[in-house]
Amino acid sequence: MRFALGFLEAGHQPKIQFMSSSPSVRHDPAPGQDYVQNTWWSIPGGCLMLLVLFVMGSLVVVGLVQFSLSRSGAYKQAVERTRNNPAAITQLGSPIRAGWFTSGNVKVYGNTGEAQLIIPVSGPQNHGTIFAIAHKEAGPWQFSSLQLAVPGRKERIDLLQPPAQVAPSRDF
Repeated sequence: MRFALGFLEAGHQPKIQFMSSSPSVRHDPAPGQDYVQNTWWSIPGGCLMLLVLFVMGSLVVVGLVQFSLSRSGAYKQAVERTRNNPAAITQLGSPIRAGWFTSGNVKVYGNTGEAQLIIPVSGPQNHGTIFAIAHKEAGPWQFSSLQLAVPGRKERIDLLQPPAQVAPSRDF
């Protein structure tokens, strides 16, 4: 802000004038206008934008978790063993496909690792869930438990046992 001192006549007090380089600020709305012009949508629009960003971020996180679990050796071996098991084929039909929303954890430390997985699977006849517990020590994954739970059956199918004939009928 600039100012100038002006002296009118001798013996008078100095007159101080302020000169602003910016235009005057208007604080009152023009007649017929409101303080908030055409911005009624900004609050709900901002909330909607935050909600969309949250949902997209959540989907990215879920997708990354699914991607990382489905790329693990324990996951691939469990699904492959299920696809090749005659008891699983009898219950689910062929082809057997792995579903979404695998849960569990896989921890790999160099050549060693541990895995606990719950993998949904489905076939043309039915659907089920693989329960896998595996460990790895400088070699392929070794399963200590690999079971298939199928709705309508009281007992899980042990996928580590040699194939046995399983009747396709359900236990009710």
